[in-house]
Amino acid sequence: FMAAVLGCELGNADNVAKFIAECAAMKLQVLGPDINESGPNFTPVGDRIRFGLGAIKGVGSGAEKIIEERQRGGPFKNFADFIKRMDTRQVNRRVIENLVKSGAFDSCGDERAELIENLEDRIKQGNKADSNQGMLFDMFAEDAANAKKVDPLPFQTRLQYEKELLGFYVTGHPLDEYKG
Repeated sequence: FMAAVLGCELGNADNVAKFIAECAAMKLQVLGPDINESGPNFTPVGDRIRFGLGAIKGVGSGAEKIIEERQRGGPFKNFADFIKRMDTRQVNRRVIENLVKSGAFDSCGDERAELIENLEDRIKQGNKADSNQGMLFDMFAEDAANAKKVDPLPFQTRLQYEKELLGFYVTGHPLDEYKG
């Protein structure tokens, strides 16, 4: 029921935040978006609710393309697999960046800061792969080895991105360190 209520309020961030707070009061956990589990809208997953890809600010119709590809080719193994399989003309850089910042790739084991730092290079590699199908073989493994290593995003920055793109905090709250 609450997943349906949240889905009805998709365009209204204030109401979504209000109903997510209501879910918390009901001890009903709202999980962040996940590239391999989220549907286009809020979805019940057991006794929890999974944030929909279409509910991420700036993703919109790109969510449908992602879900279609996931149904056709199975779950995405990691970020490189996602870039390799998606047409970056349909799911553009901004959509991909918003997915990364919102934590949709966290379950793949990819670090947000590293993905953001290397995003442009990875997209270019994916576009090259589209134009040279025969050269695809080890390109992504080579790209991952050459990726710039960066420190993980600071906790406050992660929260800022989540609030900006989802309308609420998923991994914590800025005042958590002051509890008690």
